[in-house]
Amino acid sequence: MANIDADGGSNSAAAEAFSKTLELATIFCFLKYPVQNFGNVWEDIFHRDRDTVEFFRDLVYKESIFGLTQHSVWFTKMFCERVLRYMHESGRALENGYTFDEYERLMSYVLSTANTLKCVELRKNKLKKLGIKAIDQLIEDVATDDDVLNKGFRTPLDEEKENAANKPLIKANGKIYALPATIGSWGWFEALMTVVRNQEKGDKQKDIDKEVGKLIEDFINEKLDEKGISHCCGAYPPPEKGEADLVVEATKGIMLFEMKKKSLTRKAKSGDEFRIVSDLLGSLIDSQAQCFRTSQLMIENGYVDLDDGNGNVARVEKQERTVECISVCLGTFGPLQDRMLIKSIMDEMCNKPLTAEYDGDDKQNIKDVKKFNKEMQKWIPYLNEEKSNGDSKKNPFFNSWFLDLEQLILIVQESNSNDELLARLKETKYVSGGSYDFYRERRTVRMINGNKT
Repeated sequence: MANIDADGGSNSAAAEAFSKTLELATIFCFLKYPVQNFGNVWEDIFHRDRDTVEFFRDLVYKESIFGLTQHSVWFTKMFCERVLRYMHESGRALENGYTFDEYERLMSYVLSTANTLKCVELRKNKLKKLGIKAIDQLIEDVATDDDVLNKGFRTPLDEEKENAANKPLIKANGKIYALPATIGSWGWFEALMTVVRNQEKGDKQKDIDKEVGKLIEDFINEKLDEKGISHCCGAYPPPEKGEADLVVEATKGIMLFEMKKKSLTRKAKSGDEFRIVSDLLGSLIDSQAQCFRTSQLMIENGYVDLDDGNGNVARVEKQERTVECISVCLGTFGPLQDRMLIKSIMDEMCNKPLTAEYDGDDKQNIKDVKKFNKEMQKWIPYLNEEKSNGDSKKNPFFNSWFLDLEQLILIVQESNSNDELLARLKETKYVSGGSYDFYRERRTVRMINGNKT
């Protein structure tokens, strides 16, 4: 912006200056980073001039520079309301002067007021009418002050300095603004988690992040029940060790879902190569390997028995049905969720197993590297077995999926039976436009099929 000479005294002049700023920033990114703002899936898949880790890094660069994490208002509100209900059920109470009900009241008001394309000022007199006694403290907890807003966030890879998405509101010049709806809505979840974490810091009896991880499974099960979609889960009987988070059977296929709360961390988004691969291992590879383990048991025995721990044992029979292996994460991993790319990622890991090395003396880094290598050795055999003998052995990992929670819930919302869920999932299975965009590819397929909804 320092290189833009413009008079911001009018809307048209400001718009022109902003357009020039974007153009200059884009040119800067083209010169500084090895990525473009358009998809070339074949170049990414083959990446002949890059090794595996550089390949992963460049995909994260692409997302950090040209992508923008967004969430729909309907999903954010639905999930946050479920989290708030869990807070009540777990006997928690906030200590900042307001209640979970009042937090939800403010959230609902702001989400109904927010605009998709621009920030909206929230009038203080209208906020007072919400009847929240500690409204000032609540605003303090869900708003970022302009003096710390993205302070130090100067390049696309300064992700650890980016804090605008941590809260749904911002304060500027004594006024309060709601961020554009799809950009700011997820801040309601992040802000709530921050308040609860800070309140329970040091309490070893409580771990809200672990609890929300379990809640994600409950949330998905509840949404399946609402749509009349039958499902099961449970541990393998001895001597086998392991479990299946969620299994949904359809006439022509079996869907195995494994859930992970882990998202792409800020260090990974900043280009830290170890953190990128480590985050992938802790989400995609871990969950896919668990799916492959369940699938392999069905291939070997013709079935798998699952004990839910409540005296119920469900038998899932293979019956020559194709198994779809679906990893589900809470947050988004951007282009790393593209099906063609996750197929390539797992192929890479089978062909060139990764080993982390660290020569420093930082205890946390030493611990992280040791854990990474141990986990890699644990899961790679399952990937190799799937590649050689799995349902997709003729086209390895073609039955693998990597969805975020919002994408899965959208598919569930559009389904009214087990067979319909499988059909909605596979809607884009045989089509890839190289856009790395789940929603765009669904829309493209539907337009090709004559369905514009």
